[in-house]
Amino acid sequence: MTKCRCKVTILTLALLGACSGPPRFDRPAPPSIVFAPIPAPTGEFAVGSLLLDVDDPRPIELLPEGLPRVIEAQLWYPAPPGAEGEPMPYLPRRATANAMIADRYWSRSADTIASWLGYSTHATLNALPAPRVGGFPLLLFAPASAMAVSSYNTLLADLASRGFVVIAVAPRVARAQAVRRTAYGGGTDDDDVALRAADIELVLRRFVGSSGTVAAVARRADLTRAGALGHVTGSAVALEVCARAQVVRRCAAVDGIPDDAQVRRGTTRPTLALRSHRADDVTVGPSARDRWLALFTSGDAGGALYRLSGLDAASPTDAPWMMRDIVRTDSDPARMLTLTSSLLAAFFDAPEDSAFAAVDSLAAMQPELRAES
Repeated sequence: MTKCRCKVTILTLALLGACSGPPRFDRPAPPSIVFAPIPAPTGEFAVGSLLLDVDDPRPIELLPEGLPRVIEAQLWYPAPPGAEGEPMPYLPRRATANAMIADRYWSRSADTIASWLGYSTHATLNALPAPRVGGFPLLLFAPASAMAVSSYNTLLADLASRGFVVIAVAPRVARAQAVRRTAYGGGTDDDDVALRAADIELVLRRFVGSSGTVAAVARRADLTRAGALGHVTGSAVALEVCARAQVVRRCAAVDGIPDDAQVRRGTTRPTLALRSHRADDVTVGPSARDRWLALFTSGDAGGALYRLSGLDAASPTDAPWMMRDIVRTDSDPARMLTLTSSLLAAFFDAPEDSAFAAVDSLAAMQPELRAES
């Protein structure tokens, strides 16, 4: 097992600006703005996708002020080749588009976001899942606090095509507190890690006990190989899920950093951290390197840190195709996507006690990947 590899900085993704009295789009607008086509999934399976909304069971008077009652989640999962059905829209929830317009999501214009409503993904809406003896490993995904779940279509569909059932849970706290931190700055003060982890647990329980197409997907999910994955501020959420949910066996963080309580607690599950080429930026307080070192050595589960040359904090999102101006690297985005997906798939799909060895083997064959210690 690889131990104590390090140096990461958090690159906080954020919503920019605000707008009063936003226009609403209740019907898809014609795609008048041209984007680079998002790449097709690279795995052996076709991809299905569906939406899952979960009500917070607490009485409304006990909910934090301004917190939406409904937890929104989206699933990506392996489907058989030639799965029949309509393509999953890029923005399947109109309310999400309206919120993006109101918050000027990453400074996008209302026309741009309206164009996304008419955009389709490579996933098939509500497709039946592919059969497989033993099922597919389950991944619980926590996005960056101010990134929409839809902005991870490319990565999550690619993981599904490689044989994973992925559940991405939208952060309610970001909507409630109207997070508008400057891009690549700030910390996680506005991001309630415990609340987001609890939301993921609620969605997981609903998923396991669901009916209809969701139940068909749940029957294909192998909970004995469940993992938690987070991006930027979602990384601390994934670490919290690993500590709270007994079913979760492994944890991975992409361009994130553990919070103080997590550093003191140490690893509770084998943990993989992946950092971008910008991870040498100065951080506030103890260095990211020191935090990861302390996390890996404080617990019994161990950890590994890899640097992926050319990766940008926005690379795991759809920004290289939909919002290229926020990406801070000139590397091939499809190549970065494939390497990130391959690394995560190797880690989460490896047999017990060989996850780090699987990552080491992959890194040895990829010049862009380097273990740091």
